[in-house]
Amino acid sequence: MSMKNSVFKLFSSCILVPGISRSLIIDDQRWKYYTIPNSMYALLKTYDGCSIQEVIRKEGTDPEALDILSDYFAFLFEQELIFECSRELTEHFVPVKKSFDHPATITNAIISIEKLVDLDMASILLQLTALGCYTLEIRINRPTERSTISQLLTLCKTYELENVSLIIQLDAAIKTLEEYKKDFPFLSRIVNYNQAFESREVTGIIYTSKDLSKSNSCGLVQADFFTPTLQHYAESVNHNSCLNRKIAIDTGGAIRNCPGMTESFGNIHDTTLEEAIARPGFKKYWNITKDQVTKCKDCEFRHICTDCRAYLDTPGDAFSAPLKCGYDPYNCIWEEWSTHPLKQAAINYYKIEV
Repeated sequence: MSMKNSVFKLFSSCILVPGISRSLIIDDQRWKYYTIPNSMYALLKTYDGCSIQEVIRKEGTDPEALDILSDYFAFLFEQELIFECSRELTEHFVPVKKSFDHPATITNAIISIEKLVDLDMASILLQLTALGCYTLEIRINRPTERSTISQLLTLCKTYELENVSLIIQLDAAIKTLEEYKKDFPFLSRIVNYNQAFESREVTGIIYTSKDLSKSNSCGLVQADFFTPTLQHYAESVNHNSCLNRKIAIDTGGAIRNCPGMTESFGNIHDTTLEEAIARPGFKKYWNITKDQVTKCKDCEFRHICTDCRAYLDTPGDAFSAPLKCGYDPYNCIWEEWSTHPLKQAAINYYKIEV
């Protein structure tokens, strides 16, 4: 298994995250993650840069322990999470930096629309571009005509947006939506809701029977939304993984942290986005990390997960766990959040239909 006089090293792109019941290895180069026993986490933290023989001498004192160590190293080598090198070379493999910064005041935005004519989209897109925003989600909360979608995407094409998602209700076949993605390369995802069937056959195009027209339809936490990348990890360690550098405009023009939050910082019809961001309280959620949030701080998935401060297990407590998370990090099981008896009071408080 090992070369003579060699030591093992965890690849720098592999990040360890401890949890209360088990831990995680994030392979940020391959966008993968692996759940591991806490004993494997302890081994990697204690012996990274040591020889396998040294680990066996100190930990493999009986046949059962030796079998466990053998299984651990076989898994780590098979998944290419560790490698062997000479002891002299170990100092050249530095860990990734956990700092996060971005040359933008706002990196992501959500615009909710009832009618396209109700908003001066050109002005809003110009303001977002000036703030450095490169990711935009547009939610249209009523049935939409194809000409309206084409008009909107043509307008977006004029501005420097790298990533646009559409949440729409459109009577269209997958072929039509594929044409949108082909004609507008910045269009990363289309979710077509209130449909008669569910489909994920085409990358980036989702049909769902759910009604996503209400602002309280967001905030769901599930494994499908995990993002095992270095950027997401670094942002999560230092900031809120959902609200940091985010801005939203609701259907009435109110400027908020996200459409599901009640506090408004002005209206787009008489307030610029820059003015709204400068108002007291706008950034108060930006630095709430998962390591500060009840339950989340014990969860092995916390730094690849989404977050929500709009819908909480304990309304009014900014450090409470997301209401729409059904994961139990103490037993490592996923449950249906909407039927959990301890969440019913909060569900009623937020008037969420489940």
